Amino acid sequence: MTPTTDATSALNALRQEHAAFLRVVAHALRTPLQSLQGFAEMLEPGLPPAQVEHYLSFIKRDTAHLAAVVDDLCLRHELERGALVLFPAAIDVGAILVELAGSFEARLPDCVVGFEYADDLPAAFADPDRLLHILGTLLLNAERCRPSARGPGWLTINARHEPVARQVVFVVDDDGPRVPAEYAAALFEPFPILPAALGRPRHGIGLGLYAAREVARQMGGDVCLSSEMGASGRQFGNAFVARVPAFAGQVGHA
Repeated sequence: MTPTTDATSALNALRQEHAAFLRVVAHALRTPLQSLQGFAEMLEPGLPPAQVEHYLSFIKRDTAHLAAVVDDLCLRHELERGALVLFPAAIDVGAILVELAGSFEARLPDCVVGFEYADDLPAAFADPDRLLHILGTLLLNAERCRPSARGPGWLTINARHEPVARQVVFVVDDDGPRVPAEYAAALFEPFPILPAALGRPRHGIGLGLYAAREVARQMGGDVCLSSEMGASGRQFGNAFVARVPAFAGQVGHA
């Protein structure tokens, strides 16, 4: 094969990748935009307040999904340029979970976020904004995997300390089809190709988990799919785990 042929093949592969990328992004943007337009058109003068609030909850949800798509695209661009600019600090786990739940429920009013953590849990050591993004991504991923988008959704996040690893661990469960172990690694690649049986989460473009893992790794942590769900033999439900370093200073909450 000549250099010219190699260059032509590479160019064709790049064009195909670009076309696939545009299709994925267009679909991810079109679906919530169509929903936004539909609910906005139904907001007519004279509607009962309860009906207005109901429509607004869907508008907030779709806006949150659109924002997540844009955030993932921007973050991927940052990651491709190299190391992120990080501002690590000691983070009170209880305080950041309260902040996370409040902001998530404000953006998706039909969801309720519950969380648990031990009183003696040490502070995490990470960039607060980046940690919020990672945990928000895992919650949004769980929301997208809900069996139905209609009706209230209950999401949970648990935090614990692993002293040997010197890490604070956050676990988010979802109700989606259980991901087989052989596809666990693919979930964290950009635009993963997965079996049709696993379905496709609503509004996702396949960058969120990849970006969350890369950000966590740059902070000395990681994001992965827990193998414990697979060992249980359940057909539905996955547990996504985010790890960040524990703060080596004072232990406990304010």
